[in-house]
Amino acid sequence: MEAAVEAIYRSYPALVMCLECEATIDASAKGLFLEVNQFRFIAFTHLMMDVLPFVGRLSNYLQIDENHMFEGFEDSGSENEEEDVPGFTPELRFHEQQQNLLDRVAPLYVNKIVDNLQSRFQDSSIIDAMKVLVPENIGKCDSVAKFGNDEFLCLVKQYSSHLGSVDDCVSEFSQYKHLVKCSYKNEPFSAVATIFAKKYFEEYPNMVKLLKCVAVLPMSSVKCERGFSTQNRIMSRLRTRLNSKTMDDLMKISEDGSSMELFDFGKALRKWKKEKVRKLYML
Repeated sequence: MEAAVEAIYRSYPALVMCLECEATIDASAKGLFLEVNQFRFIAFTHLMMDVLPFVGRLSNYLQIDENHMFEGFEDSGSENEEEDVPGFTPELRFHEQQQNLLDRVAPLYVNKIVDNLQSRFQDSSIIDAMKVLVPENIGKCDSVAKFGNDEFLCLVKQYSSHLGSVDDCVSEFSQYKHLVKCSYKNEPFSAVATIFAKKYFEEYPNMVKLLKCVAVLPMSSVKCERGFSTQNRIMSRLRTRLNSKTMDDLMKISEDGSSMELFDFGKALRKWKKEKVRKLYML
């Protein structure tokens, strides 16, 4: 939508001239010309040009796999944010009752966007408590010993059926904070969760379980939608007889497999040959 609105914003004079010419022979063009020539259309176009770039950047952020829902969103802005986007500066003519149109509509539009975001990312004491496990937050704290103790107890209470004693969990959390502060404070949460699951499972079993609980929380439906796109790309109309296991394997390779440059084709060929006697090699 942002690109469409920007295209109208940039080419508004040409759009009006084109519709005006077509209006003499086409009823639809005449209707569009009368609509885009209104003060209301111009005002709403400017309003959306002010709002949509920020919504677009937020949408792009939510689709990045490396980011995590508990790590802060820093909007660096666009490179050309200080520059005015070339557009149109028409001489606006409007009735007195339209003068304060944007003052009435803009707050309603922006508040509706905010309400939709808040309904999607509802505040929760458990989700809020999970922020104490994020390396970036631990790295910024002044006192590691006092950081996040109350929030961590909320997590222990929530997942008590899967964890050991409260004292063991608190002890592991204290060691986790010091270890992250010293060695992993600049690492993303997903990387730290993976490191602990592989290297420190025996030392911090309760912390590993909690990190896994946080790591699997879905940020959005992007991953699911990407999976459907991958499936449609693989199962084309020429490959409709793929069984579910083959499809599952191909999707895993496509989504999580290594790049073509890193893949060991020789090893794959040797494994393929060992599975059974191949007629190709009996000739």
